[in-house]
Amino acid sequence: MKTIKYILFFAIALVALNSCDTNDDGFYNAIYVDSETNDLVAIETQSNYVVGQKLYIKTNNFSRYQNEKGQTKPLDIYKTTGGAAAFNFSYVLEIKNGANWEVVKIPTEELDIIKGKAVSGDFVYGSCVYNSINQLYEYNIGMPLSKKGDYRFRFGYNSGSSKVELVSESIGTNLAMIIFGPTSNLNADRYYTFTVN
Repeated sequence: MKTIKYILFFAIALVALNSCDTNDDGFYNAIYVDSETNDLVAIETQSNYVVGQKLYIKTNNFSRYQNEKGQTKPLDIYKTTGGAAAFNFSYVLEIKNGANWEVVKIPTEELDIIKGKAVSGDFVYGSCVYNSINQLYEYNIGMPLSKKGDYRFRFGYNSGSSKVELVSESIGTNLAMIIFGPTSNLNADRYYTFTVN
C-alpha cells in the first residue's frame, strides 16, 4: 500500500512540474509581430561626418496600423496593446581605440531630443511616443559626435541583423507587443560604421 502511495505521489508531482509555465512570454502575455514597414526606426546617414555634428535616429512612418507578414489586413498595434503610449528600444555608439571598441557615454542632457524620449549612459534607451493626432509613434533624437575617429552604431542586443526590436509600453494586463522592424544601413555584423573627421 505504501508503494502505491509513493508511486501516486511521484506521478502527481511529475504532472505538476510538467504543467508549470517557465515561458516568460506566457507569464507576461507577450505577442510578436514581424512588421513589413522598412525603417520603422532608421539611422539618418550622411556621406561624411565632422566633429560637432550629430548622428540622428528617427522613426519613419511608424503608424499604429502595421502590415504583418502573411496578413492581408493591417494590425492596429495601439488597440491591440490597450493603448500603448510608447514603443521602447535601445542602441549603442562605440568608437575605435587602437584594436578595441569603447562605448561612447553620452549624458542624456547632451542628446538632441526633437521627438520621443530618451535616457542615456552606456547606451541610449529610447521611446517612440504615440501622437494621437497623426496616429504615429514618433522618435527623432541626435547623438553628438564630439571626437574624431572610427565609429560603429548598433541597435540593442536583442535586435536581429536587419531588424530593430521594439517593445510596447503596455499598461496593466494588456498585451505586451514586441515588433521586429526591418532596418537598413547595417552591415552583416549588425553595425552601421562611419568615420568622423
